[in-house]
Amino acid sequence: MPVKEIYKYLLEIEKIAGNEDFNSALDCHPYSFWMNSHCERHIDESQKAYTIGRGALYKSRMIEHFDFNKRVRVHTDGGCHGNPGPGAWAYVVELGSGTVEDSGYDPSTTNNRMELTAVIKALAFIRSRFEGPDMAGSATLPEVEVYTDSRYVQQGITSWIESWERNGWKTSAKKPVKNQELWRGLRELQLEMKPRWSWVRGHAGNPLNERCDELVQIAIAQKK
Repeated sequence: MPVKEIYKYLLEIEKIAGNEDFNSALDCHPYSFWMNSHCERHIDESQKAYTIGRGALYKSRMIEHFDFNKRVRVHTDGGCHGNPGPGAWAYVVELGSGTVEDSGYDPSTTNNRMELTAVIKALAFIRSRFEGPDMAGSATLPEVEVYTDSRYVQQGITSWIESWERNGWKTSAKKPVKNQELWRGLRELQLEMKPRWSWVRGHAGNPLNERCDELVQIAIAQKK
């Protein structure tokens, strides 16, 4: 949903709420399931800055309508201003006809760490949907396809990681693997979920890859 439409619905929610609880009004609004959780977004409307989001007040009710038995497509990106420097990660998960997106900020990081974190966060989110009581009885995790524009992530998880493990998490040059704690976490998710990995060229017109990049830039800009 375009941000201007989200803005319109947020204003409607505020009118409904009046002096009452904003959270309750958000629950009652017919379009509340479009609101993305954990995402605070700023837009310019008529030369004024409005905040779309309210942190925990946002609801991700669309998640309730997703069929997690179908194939799930994950798009991720990470980046930083300066390397190292302030950075962010983001993902967009396609579930049926809808999407869920999230992003996060790190004040001092590297591009590779943010690329890894984006994938870990996305896979952990999908896995979490099978851990609650509402998903009890689910036989298997869905088929997951991960699309990343990071060769570091794609080649690392598909080609390098088995050698790293055999060598005690050392490279072929006998040096400790960088970002080892992130690679270990991603390896655990990979073995459990068995996603398919695809590399996509960044900034090449892929809409959801571009959306991830936009979320990364927004997250960094909000904190700088």
